[in-house]
Amino acid sequence: MEEVWGSNPHSSTQAETVESGPPSDGGGPLSTPDQARSPFAGSERASSAAGLPGLPDPSPVSRLSDYTESMSRNMSSVMGESRTPGQALRHWRRKCGLSQLELSSRSGVSTRHISYVETGRANPSRETILRLASYLDIPLRERNRILLAAGHAPSYPERPLDSPELVPALVAVRRIVAAHQPYPALAMDGRWNLLWANPAARILMQGARDDLLREPVNMMRLGLHPAGVAPRVRNFSEVRRAMLARLARQVERTDDPVLRALLGELAHYGAGEDVAGFAATMEHEIALPLNIEYAGHELSLLNTVTTFGSAYDLTLHDVVIETYLPVNAETAAALGELSIRAGAPPADL
Repeated sequence: MEEVWGSNPHSSTQAETVESGPPSDGGGPLSTPDQARSPFAGSERASSAAGLPGLPDPSPVSRLSDYTESMSRNMSSVMGESRTPGQALRHWRRKCGLSQLELSSRSGVSTRHISYVETGRANPSRETILRLASYLDIPLRERNRILLAAGHAPSYPERPLDSPELVPALVAVRRIVAAHQPYPALAMDGRWNLLWANPAARILMQGARDDLLREPVNMMRLGLHPAGVAPRVRNFSEVRRAMLARLARQVERTDDPVLRALLGELAHYGAGEDVAGFAATMEHEIALPLNIEYAGHELSLLNTVTTFGSAYDLTLHDVVIETYLPVNAETAAALGELSIRAGAPPADL
């Protein structure tokens, strides 16, 4: 058994006890809405500024179920009403750069049937849609939309964040985030909105304008907005280009209109570059550090990204864990010192 801490916005900070076994049918540490909304996974001592001066506690973020509901609505509005199942499948085939013959040889669906489906002369079966979607790597949410448009039931559920079925996976997410202390770690939804963070992650938020720290805290906007973290990032030009390239690839991958709008907004903060070119940039970089100033230290960090590789629930599929690791001994020592100064448990550096 271990403890995962989080602040309840309606009461004093308290520990959550996470059992090593599966949760009971009655729920678990993430089974209430208030607990699910708590962004910081750290001890009461660490959460009182975590040795990171000048940063107020961010407001609790919105529930991921709110995000997934809005994602579904937006995906439908942009991609749904104007496309038949066949048109949608043709769109994704072309996006993958495949001919009908190439898709046929990979999927086992005849070229003739693919042609009939794409032109609307045949309504695809559930099995055909799922088979083609798998080979075209169509996002799960779009697969559901195509199924619905063809008169079939959705294949992938979308449970609320506080659903009992998601508790074991989300407990694991919070455990990973909390255990990464004294190094920054956070969990986000598919639109970069903060879900949970450990106390060290406040290094990535200190000094930002108050409105950027209100829920939902969008970490992409926080990182690139002139009133966000940007003034403290020593290699901001490189980091900005890498972040915009990552966001552009995500837009290209999902066709999500909200992410597309976010990309346009964030590109506008710079020199007005054409966002179309971002997805192809930075392809040859091995690793780009984040060099950020904090409390008299210049910290150099590398980030890693973790997702659920076999998630078939849309809510869980969108959860991203981002962890940061020190590039050098000086950064590791500084993060350890800040953590100990805040009263957080010591870690082996």
